[in-house]
Amino acid sequence: MIRLRDALGLSPRELPDAPSRKVWYPVGHQLAITRWVGETLLDGDLLALEPLLFTATHGARDRVVEWAMATVGVSFVFRQGERLHGWLYDRGRVRTSVQRNHAKFDWSGADFFGNPTWRLLQCFAVRATIRTLGREVVELTAFDPGPGRYSLAVTWG
Repeated sequence: MIRLRDALGLSPRELPDAPSRKVWYPVGHQLAITRWVGETLLDGDLLALEPLLFTATHGARDRVVEWAMATVGVSFVFRQGERLHGWLYDRGRVRTSVQRNHAKFDWSGADFFGNPTWRLLQCFAVRATIRTLGREVVELTAFDPGPGRYSLAVTWG
């Protein structure tokens, strides 16, 4: 943690050893940590982070929650996007449009939506959600509609 703080120029107060259950690291810190991990531990290959994140988060999931998600399906989970966004972020919003095997996410209203690392993490999250629910991604397309905005369209089978 000391090495990470030094690299990011943050104090222990700004970047504690672990966030509390109620207060996560600020998004800017999360993105800086992700970039540092990619550059320092993965030889600059942020794409190599996806299987590591999937394995780490998949193993830590509550089996009851996982069963419930699989029971309701991908469409239901993605329809909760607007509500879930408010739990995860204190800025911006997401609009979701979900059909049988297709969803579109439109984020707007926050500068970090334009951050390439944040955008890549959203791709990872969408793919991980589909995989966790026992389905496969058929196509994932990202769009850059302008500053402070981001869109993803995904089809699964």
